This record gives sequence, C-alpha cells and structure tokens, in this order.
Amino acid sequence: MAAFLAAGAAGCFACTRPQGDAKKSETRLALARDFLQRNELEAAETEAGKAIAYLPTNDEAYNVRGLVHFLRGMGSFRLVEIDDCLTGLDAEALRTDMDAHFAKAEADFRRAVELAPDYGEAWSNRGVVANLLGEHDRAAEHLIQALSHPARLVNPGLSRAHLGWAYFHQADHVAAAKELRQALQLPLALRLLGHRRLRPLHDAGRRRPGERVAAVGEPGRPRRDRAPAGRDLRARPRRRRRPRPHHLTDRRGRREPTA
Repeated sequence: MAAFLAAGAAGCFACTRPQGDAKKSETRLALARDFLQRNELEAAETEAGKAIAYLPTNDEAYNVRGLVHFLRGMGSFRLVEIDDCLTGLDAEALRTDMDAHFAKAEADFRRAVELAPDYGEAWSNRGVVANLLGEHDRAAEHLIQALSHPARLVNPGLSRAHLGWAYFHQADHVAAAKELRQALQLPLALRLLGHRRLRPLHDAGRRRPGERVAAVGEPGRPRRDRAPAGRDLRARPRRRRRPRPHHLTDRRGRREPTA
C-alpha cells in the first residue's frame, strides 16, 4: 500500500512540474531575441521554435516568434500601403501575404496570453495587429487588457497611443483624445532639460541681469560685462610700442617722411 501511494505521489509531481527543459529553452530564447534585434528574422524564428520545442509553456518564446511574423507582415504593409510601390495583382498577392503573416502573429500572441494572462506586452501586440487588420473594436479590448497588466508591459505610453488610434477609428473622438493626452504626459520635459544642447533654452528664463546664456551648442561661459570683485580693469599694463623698421628712421632715430 505504501509503495502504491509513493508511486501515485511521484506521478502527481511529474504532472505538476513543467514538461521540457527550461534551461535550454531560455538559452534558445536569448538567441532568438538577439537575432530579432539584428533583424535576422529567419534565425530568430528558428531559435524561437527551438525554445518552444524545449518548453511548450514558454510564453515569451511565443511572443518573440509572433514579433517575427509581425515584422514580416509590416514589410509587406509598408510596400503596399505606405510606399505604394505595387498595384494590381502584385499588390493583391502582397496583401494576401501580409494578412497571412499577421494571422500567424495573432496566433502566437494569443497563445502567449493563454499561457500567461498577465503578459501585458503580448496583449499590446495583439491590439497592434488588430488595428492593422481594421478590427478596432477587438484592438481596444486587447489594449485595455495590456494596460491593466503594466508589470509586463514595456511601453505603456505607446500602448495608450494605439488605444487612442483604435478609439479614433471607432469615431469615439473624446476617448481617443483622452488616451492620446495621457500618452503624451511623459517626463519628456525632464529628459530634454538634461540634454546639453537644450539646457540653455531653459536657463534663459531664469538668468540674472547682465548675464548671457550661451547659444545652443556653445560651451556655457559667463559674459565678462562686469569686472570680478577685487579687480580694476583700468589698471592694465600699457603695451610697448614696436620699433619701426630701420629703413624708416635715420641714424639719429628720427622718423623720415615718406612720400
């Protein structure tokens, strides 16, 4: 009886622990992120697939693979919608390819949030894809979910901007303006004041009388309109006169008139 209970306990433990190799999965995931940053999409997709194969519950690996499909779809979207390089049958084929990439990206992002419902970044990515596909109602739902999980959200301001865009396409201009206003309320002014080229623009409003603020890009230095304490500018040593060339003077040192 004891052996039977022990075997049952071991089986339950095996069911609760993750199936796969988490360490190898994380190694492949790190490689996939590195390839993605270098825009090597084929290698990034391969490594993300290996990370999923080692650990099927790796939600971040699904998100990275979804980003690969998203970037491929954006390449087609840029050619068709922005650059307007193709028309006719070529444009139609490229739109079909774009929709296929976005559908794959949506599937990976959806799997990521199924594994981790608090994965705010995957929710935000789902909202961006839905906006591009014209499904603005669904995009707003996904972006609201993303903002409700800020712990795993990379850029809440950007997610709010996408949410405002979704509201704008729904003709809800009041909600769109609200979200865009909140997206703009970032500490941009503080970051600009830390920039050496923009600091003089801030200091110009609080300079003392008689001081000059250095121009943009010029090293800041005080203007010497007034003499420092304890120094008299009138007490300057007189410059010695340079001697005239010898061919303009006679032997006695007198100046000869010149014609």
